[in-house]
Amino acid sequence: MATATPRFQSPTRIQSPEQWVEIFSELWKSGSYERFARYAWVVHRDCRLVQPGFPTAHGPEGFLELFRVVFALMPDATAQIHRGGGDGDGAYIEFTLTGTLGGRPLSVDMCDVFRFQDGLMIERVSYFDPAPFRRAVLTRPRAWRHLPKLR
Repeated sequence: MATATPRFQSPTRIQSPEQWVEIFSELWKSGSYERFARYAWVVHRDCRLVQPGFPTAHGPEGFLELFRVVFALMPDATAQIHRGGGDGDGAYIEFTLTGTLGGRPLSVDMCDVFRFQDGLMIERVSYFDPAPFRRAVLTRPRAWRHLPKLR
């Protein structure tokens, strides 16, 4: 089923790091690609998204492609938020990403650091140990069909 291309005009802007922590938490309560696509408005067209094991993504299109791959690998991915905060134009969120990859459970502890410009995400750097994720992908053949999409 094809999803409609989201419009990137912002209905609002991120007003504070606390607001972003709330939005992020809401986004991941019941994660899905479609849910993330509805939030692409928060991504600045010049945004840079950095994460171990994946190429650096850029802008709303890169954001959408990144999460398309994440949800192809872990269709039931959700996140438990442990803490978050920030000040000025920055925020951080510590969380555990949990889901099923290749038919078996996987949990990864992560910390995402965000920078905002004019109320939009201009940068997101994700910190986590990619080894458990890589090991899970390599030892679960059901996930292999998604590997070419990681280019």
